[in-house]
Amino acid sequence: MKFAHQLFKNKEYIELKLFIKIFENNLNLAGYETKKVSIEERFGNVFYQLGFEPKKGREPEKFVKLKDRFGQSEPYSLIKLGE
Repeated sequence: MKFAHQLFKNKEYIELKLFIKIFENNLNLAGYETKKVSIEERFGNVFYQLGFEPKKGREPEKFVKLKDRFGQSEPYSLIKLGE
């Protein structure tokens, strides 16, 4: 998502929860009604199809469960921004 890359040019990784919040705000601006829990859950379900690179973190309150292509979920807290 180029919008996130432009906002965070000087960072290689950003927090997943922040990325999801930015995504949710964009959906709201486009006129879609969203619920944070469902956006986070849905993002976790399709994450492996999006081609992003997750990274583990240390703070449990920042974890988002992401599923791999086999349906196994693991907690991650960072996402690598592409160009």
